Amino acid sequence: MAGDPFTVEAQTAVINGVNVEFTDAAEKRKLTIILNKLKKIPTGQKALAEMAEQKTVVSLDSISGWGAFMPKSNRIVLSKTAPNNKLFSTLVHEARHMYQHQNGCGKYERNDLDIQSQIMLDRAKEADAQTAALTACFEWAGIGDQKPFQAFCDAAPEIYNFYFFNKKKQKLTDGTDKAKTVIFKGWYEQNNIRRSYENNYMGKQAMRELADCLEKGKTVGRYTKPGQRQSLTPRQVIKDIGADYMIDPDFLATERAGAITRPTKEALSLAFEANGRKDSTLEKIPISDQYVMSMHLQPLTDAVSSVWYRCSEKVSKALGLRDKKDFFEKPFSEQQQAVAAQPKEVRDALQRAFAAKTVQDMFDCLPKLSKEKATFKRSEEDTARKESAKRIAELKKEMKECRKTVVGVMRKNSAVSVLRNNFATR
Repeated sequence: MAGDPFTVEAQTAVINGVNVEFTDAAEKRKLTIILNKLKKIPTGQKALAEMAEQKTVVSLDSISGWGAFMPKSNRIVLSKTAPNNKLFSTLVHEARHMYQHQNGCGKYERNDLDIQSQIMLDRAKEADAQTAALTACFEWAGIGDQKPFQAFCDAAPEIYNFYFFNKKKQKLTDGTDKAKTVIFKGWYEQNNIRRSYENNYMGKQAMRELADCLEKGKTVGRYTKPGQRQSLTPRQVIKDIGADYMIDPDFLATERAGAITRPTKEALSLAFEANGRKDSTLEKIPISDQYVMSMHLQPLTDAVSSVWYRCSEKVSKALGLRDKKDFFEKPFSEQQQAVAAQPKEVRDALQRAFAAKTVQDMFDCLPKLSKEKATFKRSEEDTARKESAKRIAELKKEMKECRKTVVGVMRKNSAVSVLRNNFATR
């Protein structure tokens, strides 16, 4: 509203051909320093020219990461609190995402791609953007400024370590196609980053859609949307992101580049099964050997945990329960008997709460499974290996039964009755 003392009017300017927005002199100075830095090196100059050509707006804001490119508004937002030495390469990174979008990636909606294609494209875009960022850092170092390079290495040590090892081994020269290809592959060495991208791009979305199915009966989203999905080849992906330096496009189809963590695969598989959808590429995607801990699962299970809470609250209120915990620890058959005389909406709420709890139980198996597999690998005695193998088989069976229960609730069939007695008596 005009004249509102709490509204800060954005000001605009053009710096080195790039449109910028700022709210005060300090922000304008920060943006000027960053954009002037890019002007000093070839990779930076290319980024400036591309942002100017596409009329991309650059601004500062309080964001959780270093920076972000927003395709719908054609805007790059940088962290207003991050140090300039980190933001120099960040702007190159985000400008590269803008270029990817204009080059060919903008024609794809993630919902319209199969899972394997989504994984290849998501990861390749990040690997390519980091290749541009590190290449820029080498160029700044070449003119005597090591600080952007140090800031990059502090944030992404795995990429540089992988590059440095192969640079000595292959006698690489910075900035060549071979060197850029190695940097590109180095992105895939970041296990924690890959896990984070999986959670944010795929796992959370799949679990949110599953939670909607549990609570509302149906949803139409990224993974529950009906219809065929488009498949991309590795060479198509490389062409569309504009990574013409990439000597080995087929790397995208390797296990190293395409494997996902077990929690991500289970989340996707469960969302598909609950809605009767199939994605043949998901079945073929390998599971990485990354160790799974309980802390990795919380971002995925938060949505279904909320469903359990709301549905169990509805049941508790209808029954006038004093001890909710005691009731829901009883066998499910006893819970069903307790609500038998209640309205249908209460009976349905109980079943949805049970299904949500079953999803949690299924995911709780994953850290145990990961630990047991590690024990199996370490074991040297046949007896110990047999015990581990037996436990692994039991955990897999339990997960399979949990999945069957959830799918049964979603499809309103009698799959709940196939639960093992020991599971129903928890």
